[in-house]
Amino acid sequence: MELQIGDKLKELFGVVGENVEKLKKDLTPTPLPSGSDVWEAGKKNGDTMKEDILKNKSAEMAMDVLPMGAAVGMIKRVKSPWTLKGFSDDTMTRFHNKLGDVYDESFSPTEAFQAALKSANSKEAAVLRALEKDDFLGFDYPHQALNAVLENPENFDISPVLKAQITKMGNPPTVKPAAKELLPERYMRLFNKEKVSSTLQDVLDPKSRSTIVYMTPDDFLKVAYPREKTYASLTQAQRMALGEEKRAPIRKAIKEGGLNDIPKLFTDAGQVTGHEGRHRMDVFKELGYERIPVEVRDTMYRWGENPPPYKELISETGEATVGMPKSVVWDKAE
Repeated sequence: MELQIGDKLKELFGVVGENVEKLKKDLTPTPLPSGSDVWEAGKKNGDTMKEDILKNKSAEMAMDVLPMGAAVGMIKRVKSPWTLKGFSDDTMTRFHNKLGDVYDESFSPTEAFQAALKSANSKEAAVLRALEKDDFLGFDYPHQALNAVLENPENFDISPVLKAQITKMGNPPTVKPAAKELLPERYMRLFNKEKVSSTLQDVLDPKSRSTIVYMTPDDFLKVAYPREKTYASLTQAQRMALGEEKRAPIRKAIKEGGLNDIPKLFTDAGQVTGHEGRHRMDVFKELGYERIPVEVRDTMYRWGENPPPYKELISETGEATVGMPKSVVWDKAE
């Protein structure tokens, strides 16, 4: 086994002597277990061997002598010459490495593509479909084609559509630099700064499933569950009395230091599944606020890495929709 690896390395990389011995040692410390352990161990080995194997060589060459898992992550980071200003190789590299968790060497090329497409967000899916139209640049697997684009784009006939989709994916959202910018003073005076600070810090994390948007009180109430259905057993007069009972302490809290929480909407695939803040919205409307900060928390999407793709919010009842308000934390680059 050692002799075969040594001969293969000589043939592929043209290295001899101590370099071969070093690489042989790196490649064959102990036999790797089979199955998923090979995949995970291969990725880790790929990281440790990257400097030695890829210093001046193509990562595709390493795929001939390493398991597929070892090749994932072994990318020589070169700025693609055709990308637009602001392109981030990090986004593409994360997508490439993400595929290591989606499929392994037991998948056929077709199965790997379908698995990758199923796990992809909208931008990643657009890149995968463009790769498919480009026949994966002659490779079998999506991660191999992505690796080629990252390392040696000038060596491949990359279509304008693929270039456009990769560039679009590589332009990441831009985070607002400070929590205080999310809630200007005219809004911050409505809330207790200490109580809402954890929310404002959380939404600055690109992995957070929450973000801050601005909504009109009417739009918030339109997608929240209607009070007449919540309190269907009460008469209109009773509902009005109950509403005033709930609004009174809200007015008082605003005057005496601010509310403890920002209104919230909970979403799943564009459908509002829960809310907090109907009576607060009533009070904000009384005070003349046309737009109010709202925390939107999704069940799946992470706003700084993989923002929700839907354009509308569907109400809790499914009977109404409003346009999806823009995140004030993350601005999508066009």
